[in-house]
Amino acid sequence: MKSRSSWLITLALFFGSLALLYATSAELGYARDEGFYFVAARRYEAWFELVASKRAVAFDRTAVDAAWVANHEHPSLMKSLFALSHSLLHTKTGLISEPGTSFRFPAMVLSAAMVALVFRWVHGRYGWGAGLVAALSLLFMPRVFYHAHLACFDVPISFWFLAVFFGYARSLERPGLGWPIATGVLYGFALATKHNAWFLPVALIVHALLLMALRRSS
Repeated sequence: MKSRSSWLITLALFFGSLALLYATSAELGYARDEGFYFVAARRYEAWFELVASKRAVAFDRTAVDAAWVANHEHPSLMKSLFALSHSLLHTKTGLISEPGTSFRFPAMVLSAAMVALVFRWVHGRYGWGAGLVAALSLLFMPRVFYHAHLACFDVPISFWFLAVFFGYARSLERPGLGWPIATGVLYGFALATKHNAWFLPVALIVHALLLMALRRSS
């Protein structure tokens, strides 16, 4: 029963956070970086449509370079999600009427997932009260709340950092290969989101070495 209640709270935090971010998105003007990502996402979207209609043409070197050269200095995962969200939720179905909001939607989803994950992690260690305080404190931190709306990478990479650390912690607590493999997959998503993910292994390796040293000395 307790497990079911905690999952209900987790889902409520996720969907509640997502609804709040979506409802308040229209009040925010566009950040400078979003413009670059909108342009790249539109190029990606056109390429995805070309893959669906003319696969051989889409995978020609000229077509690939023309689409993916846009904002090539950043990894492509979030811009691909921006593109797919705009295509599916705005262009094809009209579920999101404002195009900018459709580009922003994937980042809002990951922001809401980050709030829910904070609750799950803290709840598991300190109880549901501490989990709620931690999750809601994160959501309503002014800078986080602002960036959680944007079609940018800052909050998405924060989510993937948190997810990797969560997976790593579970790997230390539970035997088997399941969590180590899951952590590796999560790290792959982090690498595909923003380049500062390259620093994650440094922190984890240092922690693992210190943990091994402590265990040997005890």
